Amino acid sequence: MSAFSNQASGSVLVVTITIQSSGTIPSTDTARDAYEGDTGVYTLGEILDGLDCFIGYQATGTLNPSTYTGAVQLVRTKQGSDYDGTTGQTLLDSYPTGTDDTSNASFEVTEPTSGLVYDLDAPLQLPSKNQIWRKRMNFFENAQLLDGTYVATEVGFYVRFSCQWHSAGSTFETEADITGDNVLRMGSTATSWNLK
Repeated sequence: MSAFSNQASGSVLVVTITIQSSGTIPSTDTARDAYEGDTGVYTLGEILDGLDCFIGYQATGTLNPSTYTGAVQLVRTKQGSDYDGTTGQTLLDSYPTGTDDTSNASFEVTEPTSGLVYDLDAPLQLPSKNQIWRKRMNFFENAQLLDGTYVATEVGFYVRFSCQWHSAGSTFETEADITGDNVLRMGSTATSWNLK
């Protein structure tokens, strides 16, 4: 949880960003229907829809003063890697630090409601038949005014999980030699396939 003071519209606007990865998306987050359309649920955390594995989360920007009415967008960058293959060890994609990952507008609430703005996301893997696909990603969330002025201190968190295709549907893969997989946490993660 962090805050950054910035002179905005004649007053000091401070945005505090928090990340939530469990529970149900509140009704005040009007992007929740778009999220449900993609994931099939209104809940955060681990999600299986038969084919995909997701880890859903909500970023919330709390505005101070809460009476501020201008648009505030939560923006996100990423750094990390995706892997695929029968053992999940083949590098599929690599993303350098600062790669833009800001959500589509349908997953954001930029007009404050009771001093809050939102960003929803659910990183996913959809493995090919008889394969394991892994995501090892560091994310960095910030807040901006429409003119690009940053109004929050960047918050770092990570998502890492492994998804395996089975004939009955994909599931989160748990392996004895990879500890700490299938989580979303604050901080940063190693981006190697085995988290070492």
